[in-house]
Amino acid sequence: MSGLLGGSGLVVVATGNPGKVKEFAHAFASLGLEVRSLKDYEGMPEIVEDGDSYAANARIKAGQIGRLLGIPVLADDSGLCVDALGGAPGIYSARYAGPGAADADNNAKLLAELASAEAVVPDGAAESVEQSAGAVPLGSAKNQASGSDDSDGAGHSPVSDEATEGAGHSPVSNGASDGAGHSPIAEGAPDGIHLLSTARFKCALALYVPAEERFIESEGSMEGYIIDSPRGAGGFGYDPLLWIPALRRTAAELSMEEKQAASHRGAALRSLLEKLQG
Repeated sequence: MSGLLGGSGLVVVATGNPGKVKEFAHAFASLGLEVRSLKDYEGMPEIVEDGDSYAANARIKAGQIGRLLGIPVLADDSGLCVDALGGAPGIYSARYAGPGAADADNNAKLLAELASAEAVVPDGAAESVEQSAGAVPLGSAKNQASGSDDSDGAGHSPVSDEATEGAGHSPVSNGASDGAGHSPIAEGAPDGIHLLSTARFKCALALYVPAEERFIESEGSMEGYIIDSPRGAGGFGYDPLLWIPALRRTAAELSMEEKQAASHRGAALRSLLEKLQG
């Protein structure tokens, strides 16, 4: 492992997000690898993520920082795809409510957009997912390697398939409700959680290895439902709004171990680590 990473036993994560750094450090600790973030280095440039996909943005970050530092750099780009909104916010997830928006601002805008769309999940779809929840795999992943060079920017990224990716899944209807203007209630969910739309988190990872001038890449996703009010104090981003039917909790209510086992980032990390060990 350390030979592949240039013998340093070190991976720099190209983010200042403490939640992401914590997840990556937890994953790499079992391999004896030290994880640092951009906050450990002075004078790091602001990276403009102007790619047209999660994978392209991850390569941009990892490549630029990796060439600058001369050590392996891992970058990710991730987002939320909500079917009722045509796959939005997608690659614009981190700045959905505007540049520099806080998580609470983005969550509030998402709920406002869904309310405007009068989005609800059809009763049949909700029942189907609830009945099969225990048998559905939580996280899916794929991996890849690349030898090519391909902070969320200021909103200049062109729209791509990944910007609206996810809209081809279970359709969302505004014709079903519980009679009070709400969406169906998830069976067995506490406090009468209402489902607004099918959705999924998506993540792309890119590890740039300067010694080999190549990228090692992987992707992962996690399916769920957007609910009508935040739940849970853990996680970050849109975690409090994504209800995971198989676990009957939101992503923000999961422990670190549970989240890595179920999440889009966890799936992508496992795929990446398997490639490194292979």
